[in-house]
Amino acid sequence: MSFRGFWGLKIAPGKTYSQTVAASFRVSNAALGLTLANTQRTSVVLTVGDKKFVLCSLTPKTNEQQQVDITLTEGEDITFETEGGNEIHLTGNFLNEGDDESDMEDDEDGEEVDLSSLTPEDIQQMIDEGLINPDDLLNSSDEDA
Repeated sequence: MSFRGFWGLKIAPGKTYSQTVAASFRVSNAALGLTLANTQRTSVVLTVGDKKFVLCSLTPKTNEQQQVDITLTEGEDITFETEGGNEIHLTGNFLNEGDDESDMEDDEDGEEVDLSSLTPEDIQQMIDEGLINPDDLLNSSDEDA
């Protein structure tokens, strides 16, 4: 799965946001908005079809953001809403459709890409997305020595 662009949604208290997904996307983070209405917990609720799920609950000064990893695919009927009085910001990425290649890009011979050609920021992003295990990086450099 590869990413093609930023996705984001601000969920205002008491509002619902419903759609049939037109382009698949991944939600990777939920955070409280900049202005807090209260100090109470606010939960992010996702309804898929007729089933409701709490993605996360955020509380000012305790847990103001949370990483999540939810992929919503084209054609799904979804609704985002909050329970609580604070605005929530969801962020993530649109996904490339029909991408049969793995995120760990291989060249035509099936060999792994040379990580030395990547910037530290690129490597950190791949670690954050779970595409690279940092322990494997340490182990591979130990083996080369």
